[in-house]
Amino acid sequence: MTEYVRYRMAAAKLGVTMAFLGLLNGLTSHAAARQPANAREAAATNYLKLTGLPPAVAQQFMKLELKLQRQFYDKRGIDKT
Repeated sequence: MTEYVRYRMAAAKLGVTMAFLGLLNGLTSHAAARQPANAREAAATNYLKLTGLPPAVAQQFMKLELKLQRQFYDKRGIDKT
């Protein structure tokens, strides 16, 4: 009988520990998801603009982007048409 009680206590401790870790995970993911609105706007306005680059560098970036897109679609078997 004492072994059964010990087993149930260990299971209860494990359950409480798992619930606590789940709570911590939820709190940290919720806190990490919050960003100031101005940070998101700044990131969106400056995302991959090639206007200030020399034409040769901009062309290399465009070639690299096209190559990455082709690899992505080829690897997943996605037809672009």
